[in-house]
Amino acid sequence: TGATTSPTAAWGTYVGGSTNETFTAIAATPDKTKLAFAVHIDGGGTSFPSLVKPVDNIITGSELLIGNFDVGAATTKFNMLSFLGGSSNEGKLSTGTNAALVTADNNFFYVAGNTTSTDFPGKASGVQSVHGANPTMYDQFLSQIPLLGSAGTGFISTYNGGDANDIVGGLVLDLRTKDVLLFGSTESTDFPILNTSLYSPFYQAIHGSTTDGLLDISYTVFANGLTSRKFSSFIGGAQNDYLGSTGKLKGAGHFQYNPTNGLTYIGTTIHSDETTLPTQWMSDIPGFDKSIPTATKTKDSHFIF
Repeated sequence: TGATTSPTAAWGTYVGGSTNETFTAIAATPDKTKLAFAVHIDGGGTSFPSLVKPVDNIITGSELLIGNFDVGAATTKFNMLSFLGGSSNEGKLSTGTNAALVTADNNFFYVAGNTTSTDFPGKASGVQSVHGANPTMYDQFLSQIPLLGSAGTGFISTYNGGDANDIVGGLVLDLRTKDVLLFGSTESTDFPILNTSLYSPFYQAIHGSTTDGLLDISYTVFANGLTSRKFSSFIGGAQNDYLGSTGKLKGAGHFQYNPTNGLTYIGTTIHSDETTLPTQWMSDIPGFDKSIPTATKTKDSHFIF
């Protein structure tokens, strides 16, 4: 407001090769010295920039190109640049889903996405080292990558999913504990769930009925290092319930984290009414409006907790 001139870019770069690439996510480190990113590569390609300290130097099918660089107009190189993916496909299920998400601390950056690969790099030490029971479907994945790439230590990945499609929606890092919070949508009735030591009273152990909709919301908390889960839950009823809104991504822009108190704010789209949503998401949550109109497959209700 009140500007007399149009803004101009102080710095820019291409990231990609000979095929179609989509810049999907970027995140600054808390000290504001580096920017980490993920690019979706559509169906292979050649002529990519030279990789720098890669954690994965092979591309097969649709995959991700990830990396980071120093903040500043004088930046002339990547600190690390790497492919990320296995022998099958990573990225979008459709135009209605995310290809990748990114967050970062001052030592690592974290990339979450969707994969059909059973040989995803770095999976051996992750909490879920095996793809869900049906590798023709997408699993969520989460990777912890050193900002130094292969010159650093601590590269690790994990699957997060069951025997149907599981897609990512939101990703944040608890800077107090370094726990990683991953939010998404799942069709899997055997999605890995966990609630040890009453981590949260708001917990749903069973997928909602799939009679009128396959999608439930998923919410998982990984411990620092991705070798264990602290919490994982379904959120949903008898209709399709997911992050997003009609015509928008099923997983973007409604997931916020408050670093001062650790509270997570999730704004979701649900099609289930209050008769099929478990009571812990309704009568047990203090709020302004806990009534949901009678569900139809074409009606959205926005649910914030």
